[in-house]
This record gives sequence, C-alpha cells and structure tokens, in this order.
Amino acid sequence: MRSVGRIEPRFVVAKLPWILAEIPELQANVRHVMLSGDWVNRMLTQHWRLGASDALCNGLLNQQTKAFAAAELEQANAIFGGRLQPDWFPPVIETSGIVGEVRDAAEPRWRG
Repeated sequence: MRSVGRIEPRFVVAKLPWILAEIPELQANVRHVMLSGDWVNRMLTQHWRLGASDALCNGLLNQQTKAFAAAELEQANAIFGGRLQPDWFPPVIETSGIVGEVRDAAEPRWRG
C-alpha cells in the first residue's frame, strides 16, 4: 500500500501473518505484538507505546498522516484471515514523545 510504503520481508507485518499461518494455535494466545523497544518501554513505565520510527520501519505507520496505520492493517487483516489485527499493536508515540515515568522497582530481579 502506498500509504505505508513497501512492505519488506523483514517487517513485522510480513512476518506475523506467516508465523501464525505456520503455527495456527499460536493466534489464540496473541494479546500484544511489540518490538524490542516497546517491551523495554513497558518494563520501565508500564505503558505500551510503539515508537514512530519503529512503526515507520515496520509498515505500521501511515506516511501521509504520521498515524498508526489502522485502516491499512484492517485491510491486510482481511486478506490474511485475521492474522494481522490492529488492536494487537500499542499506540504510536512521536519519536520525541515521552512514554511515561520510569516506575520504582523493588529489588532488581537478578538480585532476588
């Protein structure tokens, strides 16, 4: 789709439908799909956020509106039989945006 640019095989939107077709039983367990930076954001702040640059580099950002490509993912989801659901992804945050405050932690896990 022109609005998200060329979808490369390395992109999440290319890999996810493929892996769910290969392992269909996995789809029932999918709640969130995130990139490594999204996971770090969640662990530090308790907020799920998708960085705009990561979204752009994975076919998840509408390049004209600079917003999450929900409509485009809905179209792809229909093509892939439910294997690319937009609500699996966290909201997009601007590259310079603040995800949240780093939460206080008790004793680090590696010292427990």
